[in-house]
Amino acid sequence: MFGPAGSAALLDLVGDPVLTLRADLSALRANPAARDWLGDDPAEGWRLLRQAAGSRLETWLRDATHAIDTGRAPPLAPPLKLADGQRAVLHLVRDRPNWLLHARLSAADPGEPPLAEWLALSPLPAVLADALNGTVLRYNPAFAALCSAPPRHLNDLPELLQALLGWQRGTPLPALTAQRPQDAALLTEAEFVDPQGRQHWLQARLRLWRHNGSALLLAVLEDQSTLHERDLAHQQLDALMDTAAVGLATFQPEAGWLKAHRKGSPFKTGAKQPVGSLQGINREIVEPGSLPEFERLQRALKRGDAVEVRYAVRH
Repeated sequence: MFGPAGSAALLDLVGDPVLTLRADLSALRANPAARDWLGDDPAEGWRLLRQAAGSRLETWLRDATHAIDTGRAPPLAPPLKLADGQRAVLHLVRDRPNWLLHARLSAADPGEPPLAEWLALSPLPAVLADALNGTVLRYNPAFAALCSAPPRHLNDLPELLQALLGWQRGTPLPALTAQRPQDAALLTEAEFVDPQGRQHWLQARLRLWRHNGSALLLAVLEDQSTLHERDLAHQQLDALMDTAAVGLATFQPEAGWLKAHRKGSPFKTGAKQPVGSLQGINREIVEPGSLPEFERLQRALKRGDAVEVRYAVRH
């Protein structure tokens, strides 16, 4: 009764999302509600939704199309819980030579803010991805700042960032896939250079969440640069005082001269000084000619290697 143009105009009046699917079930057209649901590129949004939903949705699409084409009632679609907390119930209708997919969306529980809101509120970089295929489902602005382009897949991220997220050669780390609900979050850490060229020592907490055959990876990253630099400073002094026949002391205005007492130190006495008395050697006070040796020490400390270096500092 209606031509393609008339059908499209009618679908635009429907308040629920409706997709026109080709014979291969890829998206051909989307009404305004479907574009609001799946984004500015509804065809890509539909593809990502199919990837995220996994085998349950694919099995239903296959069985439903076959049942309708053979004159039988299609099976009920599996309920889909979306990343923002909404639920979607799908219905498939034949519109030869295409298909019409109708989605009825139900709002998230008002007592439980959608995940997107939690991510937006977090000052720490956070990302949610499909652990089975690597599709990035949600991320917050803090995580986007670590990426040179909007992330769509874990494989598109820099290798160091992939390693931090427990993603290696297209699959999650074994330690992540073996994670049980009662286990603590998996911790990873690495030095990372952001798109602006700034160095960060990042620590990631990783949790794998399984539900109805799907597996989601939730990662929260934290910049530990300050703590890492402090630890390196302690390691420098420990290495110097364990190997050199010299004593080291630092001056703090409120406490005066503080001597770091360690086994073998010429300053050793019976009193125990707090660890806070250990102060790192800052790069700015190293003589320019000694910087290569100083950098060699930094690399060795990060790797935990033994090394002997000599460098001069300005007093």
